[in-house]
Amino acid sequence: MTGLATAYALLRERLQTAISDAVWPSPEAGFLDYLRVTTGSTPPQRSVVTDRLDEAPMLAAAGY
Repeated sequence: MTGLATAYALLRERLQTAISDAVWPSPEAGFLDYLRVTTGSTPPQRSVVTDRLDEAPMLAAAGY
């Protein structure tokens, strides 16, 4: 394996860990879910956010 392939594999592993550890609801978790969809993976099923829908970042994270 080349150095570039190794670096890419490490980066993908770190990204998958970040996606798994993301706290929901948050804009960061929403973005990481988007990245997971673009790589062909299914994002985790998350609970519906109802308590902070008056905040714009929470609206964006929930997909509204």
